[in-house]
Amino acid sequence: MHRSDELSSILKAELSPRAELPYLAAVWISLFTHLGLLVLFAVFEIWPMVAFNVLSITLFVVVMALVRRGWVRLGMVLALGEVIVHQILAVYFTGWTPGFQYYLPVVGALPLMLPRVSTRRQILSACVPGLVFVILIFTHDPAPPHPFPEPIAVALGYINLLLGFAASWTFVFYFRRGAELAEAQLADAVLRGERLLRGILPPSIVERLRAGEVVADSFDDVSILFCDIVGFTPLAEQKSPEALVRMLDEVFAGFDDLVAAHGLEKIKTIGDAYMVAAGVPEPIEDQAQRLAALALEIRESALAYAEREGEALSLRLGMHRGLAVAGVIGKTKFAYDIWGDAVNTAARMESHGQPGRIHVSAAMAEALGERFELHPRGEVEIKGKGKMQTFWLEGVQCPPVLAANQRGAAMISHS
Repeated sequence: MHRSDELSSILKAELSPRAELPYLAAVWISLFTHLGLLVLFAVFEIWPMVAFNVLSITLFVVVMALVRRGWVRLGMVLALGEVIVHQILAVYFTGWTPGFQYYLPVVGALPLMLPRVSTRRQILSACVPGLVFVILIFTHDPAPPHPFPEPIAVALGYINLLLGFAASWTFVFYFRRGAELAEAQLADAVLRGERLLRGILPPSIVERLRAGEVVADSFDDVSILFCDIVGFTPLAEQKSPEALVRMLDEVFAGFDDLVAAHGLEKIKTIGDAYMVAAGVPEPIEDQAQRLAALALEIRESALAYAEREGEALSLRLGMHRGLAVAGVIGKTKFAYDIWGDAVNTAARMESHGQPGRIHVSAAMAEALGERFELHPRGEVEIKGKGKMQTFWLEGVQCPPVLAANQRGAAMISHS
């Protein structure tokens, strides 16, 4: 996955409102139940209940739309009110024996699962169906106006009791399933956030911050690389904003891969400038050699991009080795940053360099030893530093054995 695609996927990641699952299940159950009740009441010509069930089915379609759009509380208030009124009317018209009142304790559990509602309100809402159930016990008419035949009424009593249990189990299942899905999405969000955080800060720094430590370190010996795109301002004026950002993204993303391959630490980009450190946050013995190899590969990467895309792209690179201080700064948009003489001098090496060349200080040249091809530039007046002896890093020296073989082949060819 491309870096920008991965960032986009992280930014788009959201927790879905899984609290809606048990409520959608409740609405579906209620919808089909009321369709069946509509047929039942029509068969026995209990027309007031037929009319009410038509209204109920319409209401539950509206409730389903509300829940799907995230209006869970409003939808559940309407549904709860319908169920309470429905059971009161059903008991009034058909009596206690058919068992319609058994749905009241079942729906009493739904308010306890309402999202973003205080516990007190949840309990009060849950008590309403229970209170209605108790009132119906003492107030129902033993001789209702539209009773079912006795065998039908008894059968309905058992069916409604079983359906009440089934509805309760269904609510619990979907609530558990919703909780599992929410936990899985939360875990995925944590992993995405962790990946994003570790892309911003070094892993060891992340762990120190988690431990509550103030990250502020002093380093006696670090190596710093700065690189800058030559003539960036006129280049930017020739491109659309989209093309310019796409170019910088592709070029710097390639640099990021090279930095990771060498085990070094990208510190930041500043406009068209790119900064890398070696030896932070953990010291490494061959830091200068790794950084020099990286500088050569960055230069080659930029040349390859320029040739491939037909761009007039050239870099200035500078390196220095010395003292520095590093730490995490900021409360928002925080960053791991580094300051000190090594940083300032490396920046001066870059700004006083030449297009397409890698300008290094004497301290850096001494650290590189004989493994790299270095050409003296001589003394250069460096802003803020005075005259300094500097060098051009040209490439990697041939290993001694390979160099001897090349010299021998050259002599044979000459003879």
